[in-house]
Amino acid sequence: INLLISGPENRVYHIGQRKTDNVVKFKSTDEGDYKLCFDNAFSRLSSKIVFFKVFIKDLKNDSDDNADGNITFEEEGIMGQLDITV
Repeated sequence: INLLISGPENRVYHIGQRKTDNVVKFKSTDEGDYKLCFDNAFSRLSSKIVFFKVFIKDLKNDSDDNADGNITFEEEGIMGQLDITV
């Protein structure tokens, strides 16, 4: 599977090619839409299952109130903003 992660103003944060597993971490303070694009063009004859998780930490408002850095979808209102296109 190929993976492209891009952010606001089409800034590319990660490009991964022909990976069977991967962990990607990056920091950004840019506000806006981010895209995770998965591509199976190299091996179209064999199907793949893709599993991914997105963890978000607000570094701008980092305080002792949220010392562990965990932010839920409800706290940030993110759940309604997720858009998946297949």
